[in-house]
Amino acid sequence: MVQKTSTIDRCFQIHTLTTLFVVALSALLIDCSDADNSSSTTSDGTEPQADTNKPPDRPKEIYVDLDGDGVPELLPSNVEDRRVEYLFGHDERKNGNGNPPEKLCLDTGGEWLSDTCGDWKCGDPPSCDAIIPGCNCNDGKNFDPEKGCFNNDNCDGDYPEDDPNEISDISEPEGADDNPLIEFDDELFIEIPAVVKEAGSDSTTCVTGTWNGPDIGIVNSHYAGDEATNHHLLIFGLPDGWADHVADGELFPCDFNANDEHIVSPLYTWSEAGRQGVGERLKHGQRYYLELHTVNIFPHPILVNGGAKLLLRSLDTLTGISAPFLLGPNQVIVKPGDYHIKFTYKWPADTSILLLQAHLHEYGKWFAIDWTSAKGTTRILEVDPWKHEYVSINAPGHSYGVDEFKVSAGDTFTTHCRWFNPTNADVKSPAEMCNTFGVAIMDNAIDQNMPFQVVKD
Repeated sequence: MVQKTSTIDRCFQIHTLTTLFVVALSALLIDCSDADNSSSTTSDGTEPQADTNKPPDRPKEIYVDLDGDGVPELLPSNVEDRRVEYLFGHDERKNGNGNPPEKLCLDTGGEWLSDTCGDWKCGDPPSCDAIIPGCNCNDGKNFDPEKGCFNNDNCDGDYPEDDPNEISDISEPEGADDNPLIEFDDELFIEIPAVVKEAGSDSTTCVTGTWNGPDIGIVNSHYAGDEATNHHLLIFGLPDGWADHVADGELFPCDFNANDEHIVSPLYTWSEAGRQGVGERLKHGQRYYLELHTVNIFPHPILVNGGAKLLLRSLDTLTGISAPFLLGPNQVIVKPGDYHIKFTYKWPADTSILLLQAHLHEYGKWFAIDWTSAKGTTRILEVDPWKHEYVSINAPGHSYGVDEFKVSAGDTFTTHCRWFNPTNADVKSPAEMCNTFGVAIMDNAIDQNMPFQVVKD
């Protein structure tokens, strides 16, 4: 599919790189470490096999401060450097220095797309883990952070057409492009600078922070991480009393098991309402953490990083205060075979819905949301069938303008999730999930705290 400039925040998009895939891939790899490489051919005249347990040759020595003591150490030669350059990093700040990628893109004949992915893959639809400011270099070219748009003989410029019978990723509200640029006054940059992930590992690393500025609105966000191994990058608000022992800026492992009852809320979720001047409140003293979930599909260790930037705007300039919500159970246990659950949330106040998006993982078959009001029950979103690709790209959903879709106090949303589990064992969170992601403006609500209720079959 061709990426749209109105694509919602990919903070919740999940790559299809599961542990099962890692195991299967590792089993197929051939260990040629004992091969005799003194000759360019083997005894039967064929080319020798490369050692797949070694990363690509590095052009130079790399020094990285991995233990946080301020002293960089030489990175072991078996570790592949897969860090990404933050195209939206500090050089893009107002009053910043350097040559921002936007200028480089425009100077080399490209079109800068401030809220979407660019031509990161020639000949393929743009694809990335989150909304990264992108450069559209048009057919036959690629964007490079150092060269800008350049001719690439491997680019055929043929992008597959959207299937007209397929449900749209996100339907756009009327007037969504009337104000394509989102103005901001300040920004909050959060990064996980460098961490080594062992071969075949599936793990998360987090970093905490505190917003010490005044209460302010969040109107947009950008994320960046290694596309091949980044399962997700998420920013959550930290409840009082949680992770108090972790200093701001300190990296720590944050792997949660399926028995963890701790509930966290997303700090920010992108919606089209940002273009209408609506923002989500960031309070003075709010603690948060950035979570980098990496699935290393390679047979050697890798060095990865991750970053996120929130664009901020004064509250008195906003047209409304919204809040992200996450409806659904913290844990799901999917039994073998066909399995279905549902859960219901009752809205405590009149609410303007700005965004609804489905979320299942790879065993998902079907997803639906029913809205029940005094007028009856209406199905407002259905994904049938659930496709494997929805795990790694924008899953289907709907985006609405302010007051375009209003629910009343006492109305309910019932979310249905159906899976087919082909294994002989239960599949538990986080391998599978069942959630409705969204953004809303709740009338007469200051804190915008929207917990969920769960009703299972």
